[in-house]
Amino acid sequence: MAETSLEGVVRDIAFGILLKAAFGTEASVAKSAPNGAVYDHTFTVLQSNNHPSLSIWAYDPVATFTSTYNMIEELKVSATASDYVKFNVTLKGKKQTSASTPSVSYTADNAFLARHVELYVATSEA
Repeated sequence: MAETSLEGVVRDIAFGILLKAAFGTEASVAKSAPNGAVYDHTFTVLQSNNHPSLSIWAYDPVATFTSTYNMIEELKVSATASDYVKFNVTLKGKKQTSASTPSVSYTADNAFLARHVELYVATSEA
């Protein structure tokens, strides 16, 4: 078994991958906006044992390892005034094995600041 802890800044594209792994399903609806398409994403708890899993790659000049079938054990999100919205996630998966060097590509995404957060408290789910 492998246990991995990651922390970072919540970003508009990458964080959705963690939310989908935590909840299980995601639905996107495109809405028109002055600057192009904007999407609303809804994450729902999947009512089955087949949640999406994640693969983790560890690469350094000495060796490359991968751990597959990682599931989220804990996901924390924090927002502090005048700072970025941050996350901590703990994953558990299969034991690390040697792997070939991954071929990766990066997509530019935007960080969320605490001023982008709105918190609503209701007396019921409805």
